[in-house]
Amino acid sequence: MYYVAIMELRGFTAISECLSRELEIINVSSASIRSSIVSIVSNIVDQILEKNKNAKLSFYNILGGDTWGFIFDNFDESLYFCSNVLSTIYSNLHTKGLFYIKPSVSISKTDSIALKDGKLLDDGYINAYRLADKGNSYTLYLHENVADDLRARGFFGNDYISIDEGRNIFNWQRYGTECELLSDINIKASIYDIMFDNNIMLLDNIEKSVNSFIELQNKSKEIFILGGTIDYAQEHLCRYLKEIINLFHTKQVKCTVINYIRPNQNNEKIYIAVSIFKKLMDLYPDKFAYSIYQIPECSLIPTPYHIYNNQYIQFIMRKYTPQRNGLVAISSFVLKNQEICKYYHDEILENYRCLGRLEDDKYKSLVKSLEINVLKMKKCDIVVDKFLNGEFKDA
Repeated sequence: MYYVAIMELRGFTAISECLSRELEIINVSSASIRSSIVSIVSNIVDQILEKNKNAKLSFYNILGGDTWGFIFDNFDESLYFCSNVLSTIYSNLHTKGLFYIKPSVSISKTDSIALKDGKLLDDGYINAYRLADKGNSYTLYLHENVADDLRARGFFGNDYISIDEGRNIFNWQRYGTECELLSDINIKASIYDIMFDNNIMLLDNIEKSVNSFIELQNKSKEIFILGGTIDYAQEHLCRYLKEIINLFHTKQVKCTVINYIRPNQNNEKIYIAVSIFKKLMDLYPDKFAYSIYQIPECSLIPTPYHIYNNQYIQFIMRKYTPQRNGLVAISSFVLKNQEICKYYHDEILENYRCLGRLEDDKYKSLVKSLEINVLKMKKCDIVVDKFLNGEFKDA
């Protein structure tokens, strides 16, 4: 038997929109407020779970911007957790100013767990979600299949359960939880945590797009990238290149990259970008897989994309500029859709298998085709080493 606990934040969208009014001047949007609310509630949940490490928690996930789902193996643990969440938020209302967080919580039980793509689908979840979704804030609802068990075993007695509009309400304020005032609340969520399936987020310039690359890759354990080589001479891309290098130096992450070389590109910049990635692959063969190919003249240039944890995919949008006689990245958009991610994930893996890793012989052949003289190559090598050692300062 499993016990499903659902926490729903009442008025989540309306509250964030109200709080964001007249804050556009300091770039505070309703989306960023929702993100901070998600972060604060997640932080509270993590603190409670950290103090109760013996609880047998089979599932914990944010099911949507305003919905958290949990599955416990034991009813007493689910009841303690839900009561403690409500008690902790309530006790910190004044000291932390959490008046905009209005949780409604419910518990149901189920014989089996049905999960798909990190989402709950079983009757236990549906029963619990309906109670929390239509409930009132700071209220803990018990589904009939749980309340009946409580009455049958005399677990608490009737003083703990009341009936309101046919719903069983548990008096969590009488339940003995060890609530403490919260310490620092870490803002660790991001706007991506509140995207629903098929949501689209537009990043209307290259700076925002690069910021998105960096944030998503720092949240991810697995990354797939198809795109052109990075032009380190552009300020934002230079910063992105340094962040990628730091990612492999400091985190456990797996990344597969396929770069393409377009006609009429700067060969020295290509050499620097490719050499950095080749050395990263040699340094971290278990973390980084790298391949590259040249696009023939008059061939279509593929649409660049990044996949993060097979959950988010970011497509780069470009425009043609006669001055540069080519395509230039101008913006991007992010999709949260696992089916689209899987499609492009399978495509990039198949392409990588066909192209193969950039082994030494392929690398030497590519370098030779770039036709860079010895003096310029030595200068490029200095730039490569500075990037890898974290010493490169200026784009």
